[in-house]
Amino acid sequence: MALIIDTGSDPWLIRHESCEKLCREIVKELNQRNALPKTSIKFSELSAAVRIKLKQFNTEINELSSVLTSLNSLTSEEEERRERLLEGLQSKYVQLENMHRTSGIAAPEGSSGNWFDQDDSDVPLLGDEENVSVSNLQEQQRQLLADQERGLENFSDIISKQKNMALAINTEIDLHNEILDDIGTRMDSTNVNINQETSRVRLISNRDNTCGYWIVILILLICIVGVALA
Repeated sequence: MALIIDTGSDPWLIRHESCEKLCREIVKELNQRNALPKTSIKFSELSAAVRIKLKQFNTEINELSSVLTSLNSLTSEEEERRERLLEGLQSKYVQLENMHRTSGIAAPEGSSGNWFDQDDSDVPLLGDEENVSVSNLQEQQRQLLADQERGLENFSDIISKQKNMALAINTEIDLHNEILDDIGTRMDSTNVNINQETSRVRLISNRDNTCGYWIVILILLICIVGVALA
């Protein structure tokens, strides 16, 4: 059976028990979430709640580590035992983080309260896995950081490509604006030429009408003179 820890009035052990309780709450919510369709609203709500509690869980683990470092009244055996308890919490956090990211397999039904318990161990872990060493935890954390860096690099490449596309589109727009400006200038020049030619046509037309009037007058004058002489 798993070792039962008597917290008593020890603040560190009380905080450790609080971390364990928070861990069990996260497991329960992960089980509930993983039983739902990934496209459902409830799945998203539970994912957000788990993400917040994971941050709180990690913060409390770091605080436990800081407090343990500052304790000077512990025996070497008790200090070692608490370090193992702390490593157990760190291992749980890494595994819960992986489950949250990958929508991992839920714990067996009815085991949410004892899912982390293992026989003959005072550092309970997930499932049937053995104790995870600090070096393994660090390796897993490095792997997570590497994955995040690759994701950021991919995101940076996408942003860079979009920026280049935006610059190319802007260049095309500037070129089209220049073409439109040139077409507008040519249209203005054509309108001026058309107006000038129209004025000339009107002037010639007016001159032709005046010439016709003088011919009619001259014919009438000739007729008058002819009648007078007759």
